[in-house]
Amino acid sequence: MTLRALEVATDEIVMSGDFTRRVPVPRRKQSAKLAALINQLLEQIERSEAKAVEKMIELGDVRDDAQTSNLLLRKAKNDLKSRGDALDVALKKAAIANQAKSQFLANMSHEIRTPLNGILGMAELLHRSDMQEKQQRQIKTIVQSGRALLTIINDILDFSKVESGKFEIDPRPFDLKSCVSDIAELLTPVSRQKGLDLKLEIASDLPRWFVGDAGRIRQIVTNLAGNGVKFTDRGSVTLRLSGCCVDGNADLKIEIIDTGIGIPEDKIADVFETFSQVDQTCTRRHEGTGLGLSICKLLANRMGGAISATSTSGSGSTFCFQVKLPLSEAVAPLVIHVPDKVARTKVVVPGNADDIQPVVSALANSESDFDIVLVPDLSHDATQHALAGQTNTVVVLSAWDVTESLVRNIAQLKQRLDGNLPPVIAVIQEGNKGDTKILADAGVRAYLSGPVHGASLKKAIAAVQIAEPGRLLTKHDLGAVVETAADVEAVQSKTEKAKPRILIVDDSMVNREVAKDFLEDIECDIFEACNGQEAVDKTAAELFDLILMDCQMPVMDGFAATQAIRARAVGVTGSSVPIIALTANAFASDREKCLGAGMSDFLSKPFRPDEFDQTIQKWLSAQPQ
Repeated sequence: MTLRALEVATDEIVMSGDFTRRVPVPRRKQSAKLAALINQLLEQIERSEAKAVEKMIELGDVRDDAQTSNLLLRKAKNDLKSRGDALDVALKKAAIANQAKSQFLANMSHEIRTPLNGILGMAELLHRSDMQEKQQRQIKTIVQSGRALLTIINDILDFSKVESGKFEIDPRPFDLKSCVSDIAELLTPVSRQKGLDLKLEIASDLPRWFVGDAGRIRQIVTNLAGNGVKFTDRGSVTLRLSGCCVDGNADLKIEIIDTGIGIPEDKIADVFETFSQVDQTCTRRHEGTGLGLSICKLLANRMGGAISATSTSGSGSTFCFQVKLPLSEAVAPLVIHVPDKVARTKVVVPGNADDIQPVVSALANSESDFDIVLVPDLSHDATQHALAGQTNTVVVLSAWDVTESLVRNIAQLKQRLDGNLPPVIAVIQEGNKGDTKILADAGVRAYLSGPVHGASLKKAIAAVQIAEPGRLLTKHDLGAVVETAADVEAVQSKTEKAKPRILIVDDSMVNREVAKDFLEDIECDIFEACNGQEAVDKTAAELFDLILMDCQMPVMDGFAATQAIRARAVGVTGSSVPIIALTANAFASDREKCLGAGMSDFLSKPFRPDEFDQTIQKWLSAQPQ
């Protein structure tokens, strides 16, 4: 084969692009080498082309994979966006549902509390009236059942509020000793009924004043101590308060120790769970929602504290609430000054140890230097000996209710002392209508009903020694007592002051009747309005010293009415008149809303007679005459 032939064969291969072909190898040695070289190059080209094809196939696969990945990524992005949109919608729906739940609970609270206020209010008033013993027991059962229902409502609302995160801690200076003492006094009547020994142990080196949410601490301790009394049939319940202070902070420990039924070991871990009951059988003796302890735990955690429990079934329980609180330097304990002549008053307390325990505790917590003399009873010779020929002497009688024997014993003691009966203060746990007249006729000088506090008892002891003889002082009169001897005239002339005029504003006739009857023991003139607009019109034309204002009313609600009265420049009733909200709403935010609208104070329905009286008297006492 000639060179020309090799050239032609090579061009054909190149033109065809088929590098698998080879040129013929000529016989001539020189041409054969050239042909072999060309074939070698063609072989290399063939391999390179094969590799290129293989790479192209791989790149194609990669491209396909990339396209597939892009499609998957776009799909995932779209899915993620759809899920994000769905999540936003779900969150908005959840927020709306949570708001609706809160609104529903608030409305439910209002709708339940409004009629419950009428039921409990009328029942309380009936319980004060003169009825047969059987009827008194029946009315008392109604009151107790209503209070139990109210506790359940409060538990549900509290739990919902704390769980939703809308609960806020309100730290303020407060007296911890007074707070715990008040709880012990509150539980004393129930403890005495069950024959329990209720003890209060407070470490002597512990300061009194701290900064914290006193209301929530009171709620926790009241719940724990109330459970201790509830689940203890015999023995004792002890409230023990201790702690240590370092660098202006105190690690406080409040223990509630009872000798009750105890908790099985396998149930202790569950007692703080929601709706948990140690005994969940239908035959259990103690009813409840199972929310109390879970609420306590939530509250303690929100305050940075903790609650724990130890117990043995059948041998009692110990619940421990621990919290760290700063010491308060800004507030000093309130000291009520009395005239020097009564600084060393002898206080004679007749009765057995169980009956007089609340009075003795109150005297011990009054921060006054009294000489306390305990005697068996009014008819005992020791009582006559303690009272004969003594000055600066006061008798404090403690009784569950006013009985004929109590009045008879006072009369006999007066006779034995030749009519020289020292001032007598009656502390009655269960006050009833007509008690004031009975006690006044018997010669009693001051009358305190319900759980007695050290401050109120101290005021009563001072007042009976400086007020005019022959007059019975009630807890309402004690608002005028007294910082110095110069205030004696204010106490003595209290009965000469004009009757306060009180306006009750409520669209519920039943609730107006309840408020009117609760005001019966206060000498005042009562007026009524059915809605806020009537209240605005009446206050523009007439003078009122105090307004009790419902919040939710037709025509004009209590908030708008309060704002209209406060904003008014001209009117017979001044714009600064105390306005107390009587509302069936129970959240702290409702209180803030009332105060924000210009109201002076807040009472949540159904309110107890004692808290109603205290609030009314506080604002009447603050009014200039």
